[in-house]
Amino acid sequence: MIRTVIGLLALVTIGASGGWATGPTPDPASRLHAAVFLVRGSVVGSHVGAFGPFVRTADTAWQQLSRSNLITFGFGAWTNGPARRLYVAAGNGLHRSTDDGASWKIVTGWRTMEITSVLPDPQDGKSLLVTSPWGVYGTTDDGATWQERMKGMRRWYTQSLVEDVRNNRTVYVVAEDGVYLSTDRAKSWTLLHGSTAPVTAFLQLPGHPETFLLGLEDKGIRITTDGGRTWRNATTPFATSIYGFGSSRDGRTVFAGGWGSALWRSTDGGNTWTSAGSIDGVDVVFCFLVDANDADHVFVGTDGNGVYESIDGGMHWTFAGLRGGKIKHLFMYP
Repeated sequence: MIRTVIGLLALVTIGASGGWATGPTPDPASRLHAAVFLVRGSVVGSHVGAFGPFVRTADTAWQQLSRSNLITFGFGAWTNGPARRLYVAAGNGLHRSTDDGASWKIVTGWRTMEITSVLPDPQDGKSLLVTSPWGVYGTTDDGATWQERMKGMRRWYTQSLVEDVRNNRTVYVVAEDGVYLSTDRAKSWTLLHGSTAPVTAFLQLPGHPETFLLGLEDKGIRITTDGGRTWRNATTPFATSIYGFGSSRDGRTVFAGGWGSALWRSTDGGNTWTSAGSIDGVDVVFCFLVDANDADHVFVGTDGNGVYESIDGGMHWTFAGLRGGKIKHLFMYP
């Protein structure tokens, strides 16, 4: 049985103007969403399976939020007030809904078409940051205009944005050449020198804001406990690629996984790691979502095997749907 309250959400269609046609307003209770990047064996324009944004409606049942296949990287939301906004970062731009998914509109232009992540400003519902293969962009007018936010950065490709757990004016971005820090909400950036290997995942621990974890390509995990001044290798996993982290609300329990790395769990804030079990047929995982109220309740998104769920901290995993899906992001909204 699902541990979150699920509201039924009707399928929505792509309108001729580029927005998604309206449907019934969904129940505003929290729902688990999944960004299905692609489906195993499918290519753009194919009819082999469906991909895009999905919402969970039962234990293994999910409902697609668009009828057309949409390469989907992730979600973002602004819920600070009655004018709620849900965002989908997708291959053809940033999609925004102001009515809990009943209708949608693309709010980016040709310069920002492939959006890899979105970070709404928690204080200003019209201010957003996005990442793309052409850098970081920001808007202060709800997507009417966008400005490049690359001062201090050396490379263009950017992968994901993370907001500091203490101060929302401070943000981090995973880029082609490492992780950058900004203390002025992306007006300028400084490189954190954590590793020479490509960074594939980043986590700041809730409850331990000076502790950062880097997931690396073929190099395991690097950790700092002093805000990035000094770094060291974590004690296993090593010599493997880490693509995703998930953390409990207090930051004590952390999950990690990636390419051929199995699943890992730490109960000391990422310093040491033990096996969090394995899933038959799953070689690659992209992301985790840990229940805010129960650190033993965990979801994992895989590369071509859909979503799996554990209620015992990773000792056992059960299939949770979207078979064949390459899951880039798991997100609870609101």
